[in-house]
Amino acid sequence: MATISNKIWDLNKELWEHRNDVLHKNDNAIRTLENERLDTDIANIIEEIKLIPRQFLPATDKRFFQKRTLIKIQKKKFPQKRKWY
Repeated sequence: MATISNKIWDLNKELWEHRNDVLHKNDNAIRTLENERLDTDIANIIEEIKLIPRQFLPATDKRFFQKRTLIKIQKKKFPQKRKWY
């Protein structure tokens, strides 16, 4: 019984480590594609926002466009970009 319990424990640990590798490593192909898509979407949003004078932006959104350039946003890590988007 202990052997089966240990094998289940090991399997759970391997699954968890694999999940973390896929989720947190930046070198996988899916993350790279998502990151490129986010960069493009963020660039499009910023270009659209440039057409609107800042005083017409809602007060809650102005903070996202203060002293932030496209390059600064695109240099952020994927989770921060996703939050920004």
